[in-house]
Amino acid sequence: MSSAKLKRSEALDEGRARLKVVPLKRSTADKEKGQALSAKRRAERRAVVGPPPPATVASEAELLVSEGLATVAEACGFLGLAQSSVYELMGAGELKYVTIGRSRRIPWRALRELAVRGLVGG
Repeated sequence: MSSAKLKRSEALDEGRARLKVVPLKRSTADKEKGQALSAKRRAERRAVVGPPPPATVASEAELLVSEGLATVAEACGFLGLAQSSVYELMGAGELKYVTIGRSRRIPWRALRELAVRGLVGG
């Protein structure tokens, strides 16, 4: 570092060292007035915004993916099927899936529903 830059940074450090931080003193009347104003502003915001909206019912698709997504390899392991069989089920519309980029992900719930539909003698 050059000597000119060093001297300038030293001068800045010295200037900062001389500064004092003095806390702002507020009287109790000012504090009460500020609290009253902030309470009034909060009440005004609530009046404009209104009560929170009622909870919305999740759609079927949201419920389907809410438990997470499995890769095709994980689906093969879960169902005990070959990869080509899983792709055939997806192509036939028997197994729902999500496409993310070039990847396919299968909701865990869809895998369980497929297995339940295939139960025999229950």
